[in-house]
Amino acid sequence: MSSQFHSLFRRTGVDVLLRTYGEEDVQYMQDGSSPRTVSAMVTREEAAIVQELGDQLACAAIIRVRNDSDNGISISELNTKTDRFSVRLQVGDNQVSDRRIVRVISSANGFLRLALQ
Repeated sequence: MSSQFHSLFRRTGVDVLLRTYGEEDVQYMQDGSSPRTVSAMVTREEAAIVQELGDQLACAAIIRVRNDSDNGISISELNTKTDRFSVRLQVGDNQVSDRRIVRVISSANGFLRLALQ
């Protein structure tokens, strides 16, 4: 059941957080279609053991985008097997890296949170 806070946060909080902390040049690539630019908050992790990869050492990232097909990415359009993201390796860096989706972390409160590798 959605509370008044959750409804208000979905309508206003997501936009404020993305405007304040989001990166405007993240590319979302669906299998077989042209890349599209989305605003996303990217948390880059140092090399770590990733359980989803069989406990292999890898660089990972958590990405948060609006859970909406018009202004972000809807959970219903996401294909974790084929979709990818192109993100900067570091904030302010010109070098980008294509990352695959390791798993969907959550799709609550207007955000879609994904683990990338």
